[in-house]
Amino acid sequence: MRAGPDTSYPPVTYVGPGMKVDVVGCVEGWQWCDVVAGPNRGWVYSGYLSYSYYDRPTLISSGGPTLGIPLISFSIGPYWDTYYRGRPFWNNRAHWYNHRVARAPEWHAPPGWHGNDWREHDNGRGNDGRGRNDGHGHDNGRGNDDRRAARDHRQQ
Repeated sequence: MRAGPDTSYPPVTYVGPGMKVDVVGCVEGWQWCDVVAGPNRGWVYSGYLSYSYYDRPTLISSGGPTLGIPLISFSIGPYWDTYYRGRPFWNNRAHWYNHRVARAPEWHAPPGWHGNDWREHDNGRGNDGRGRNDGHGHDNGRGNDDRRAARDHRQQ
């Protein structure tokens, strides 16, 4: 996890394989995503992040817009003041304010990618088949059935 959307930014913490994170959003091109991991918030390369899409793990770097993860911007001043005040690199903000990184490449579907192929496999989870997405970049695996059952129970 980095303090900005590029490997040149200072490291914040290590996010190990299989660790669940909440994805807040990704910068244009879906190459870097703002994530929350425990008490830490920072940027992770999207090739390291997978998202459950129709019950299949899909890398955000290749799933891009099909996954419905919002695009967000990175503004170093407010971001660092909110999440990194007190960290050693925060005192060197002036250097990082002027830091420029290369523009992320535009997302293009990989060869053979058919993002909507799984739509016909509803699995009883509702019209979209995806299950519950709480807006933080992960599907908790319960599907729409939990909400439907709760709604039906309230109506009785």
